[in-house]
Amino acid sequence: MSAPDIWGAIVPAWLGGVGGMAAAVVGTIALLKSLKTQGGVETLKSAANAVGGTAAPPSATSMLSSQSPSSGATTTAAPRQSPVSWTAWHEARSRYRLRNDSTHTGATALLTGFRDVTPGGDGAASYHGELPVTLAANESVPFTIDKSLISPSVTAIELTWADSDGTERKRTLYI
Repeated sequence: MSAPDIWGAIVPAWLGGVGGMAAAVVGTIALLKSLKTQGGVETLKSAANAVGGTAAPPSATSMLSSQSPSSGATTTAAPRQSPVSWTAWHEARSRYRLRNDSTHTGATALLTGFRDVTPGGDGAASYHGELPVTLAANESVPFTIDKSLISPSVTAIELTWADSDGTERKRTLYI
């Protein structure tokens, strides 16, 4: 019987075993961080898509003005909020749906624009239908988001539409 080859067989086997265990630990940590980040991304998307948001706009008394009240500064009324609200959801693979979610008001919208405005994105979101398209309350249209490994985790689409009274509106929806 011959002596075992320490440097040719035993040390490389131990290094491979220790390296495999280290890779498993690092992979598990990366998976847990990814899941944690995904939950945060979902929270941010929900907050960004909330109409009106939770933060109140600054009041006139809390804003600092460089003009004195007697200098003739005028205040303009804030534009009326649109009766149309939008939601989007994932159906399968790269297929999504965009819905006029105005069931509370019954408002109809004329969708005139759909474009991907994801910062640093690769233009993955696209609508392949004819524009403009009229969407009554609770009606939806399909669109796609073709993501790659380098795509951002959140896609931003800019919607342009006209309310039933003809007012042009714009909103960025985060998916």
